[in-house]
Amino acid sequence: MTGRFSLFVMLALLCLPVAGQAEVRTGAVTLTPMLGYQAFDSDLDLDNAAAYGVAIGYTASKNWALELDFRYTPSEA
Repeated sequence: MTGRFSLFVMLALLCLPVAGQAEVRTGAVTLTPMLGYQAFDSDLDLDNAAAYGVAIGYTASKNWALELDFRYTPSEA
């Protein structure tokens, strides 16, 4: 039941209207939360589960940016 609930929440959030503005600002720092669902290959013998994460980014110039992200999926074999 938990997997279905997580999938429902993820799909519901994707349907929310979001106003976006595209702008490249040199020196900008971003913090991005992530939520998803990890479906493992059946050969791995791992349970599917929700995935959580966060990313931090830095815009070095108009054409270059760096991003570091951490993702976690609690799963039991």
